[in-house]
Amino acid sequence: MNKKLSLLSILLAIPLKVAAANPPQINLLQPKIFEPAIKLLITAAIMFAIMLFIVAFIIKRFNPKHKDSSIFSIMINLWLNKKQRKKEGTVVNYSDEYPYEKSNLLTRSEKEFFKALEITVLNKYHVFTQVGLSRIIDVPQNTYNRQRHFNQISSKSVDYVICDKENFSTLLVIELDGESHNTKDQQDNDDFKDKALNVSGAPK
Repeated sequence: MNKKLSLLSILLAIPLKVAAANPPQINLLQPKIFEPAIKLLITAAIMFAIMLFIVAFIIKRFNPKHKDSSIFSIMINLWLNKKQRKKEGTVVNYSDEYPYEKSNLLTRSEKEFFKALEITVLNKYHVFTQVGLSRIIDVPQNTYNRQRHFNQISSKSVDYVICDKENFSTLLVIELDGESHNTKDQQDNDDFKDKALNVSGAPK
């Protein structure tokens, strides 16, 4: 029995000695299996940086608003805007031809007033907000230089319009005078709208 045990111990010891004499060569610092992926990521990062630089250079060269900005700062802004738009789920368009982004229809005070207005009318009238001035007044067809006068009202809007429930005729035009109406340009704009509405006979 002892001879069998000693023989078994010798047989088990052989592979352990062989393994100890020839340990496997494992390089944990530079695993070759990841080398292609790492090279691909580095190449992609370099290409992205080059494209970002080209876009920033074009913006600096042809957009007067960024004339005094450094290319590096423009690149940073482009990257931050890209991350922000990606987070919000919107598409970024850096074209100077269509430099637009979404905005809120009403300010905070305008929203509060709109809610109060709806409660006041008690579903007896329609309440519309941010209505183009050219939707409630018009320029007669035979007016001299009609297009110029029409352009003056087509570029302006009023805060609220209350209309008849049945025929949608204008019953009341409401303008709120907030902080944005303190500037000279805005005051001139308000004055023009007041005079145009009064002349047209629109209720205000």
